Amino acid sequence: MSNFSEEVSVKPSQSTSVINAIDAKMEGNQLILTDENDKQIILTLTEDALKQLPEVLSSTPPPEKAGGSKRRKSRKHKVVKRRNKSHRRHRH
Repeated sequence: MSNFSEEVSVKPSQSTSVINAIDAKMEGNQLILTDENDKQIILTLTEDALKQLPEVLSSTPPPEKAGGSKRRKSRKHKVVKRRNKSHRRHRH
């Protein structure tokens, strides 16, 4: 029963669009993510966000975001790690 309520809370809000990014590239301060259907999301990053990128990509969560339920966090991490590997492959 508790499992069900957790699944509901994980669902993204209306303003969040989820894509399966298989390609990521940087152009200036824009991070361009592309999924299997060539749908692109372009994130324009501030200097602060650019400074945080290496930290974010190495999947070490900043301390203020370390909270949250254990199960949800581990699932998120798997996704991040997978995205990371493909990201590195494309960069080099």
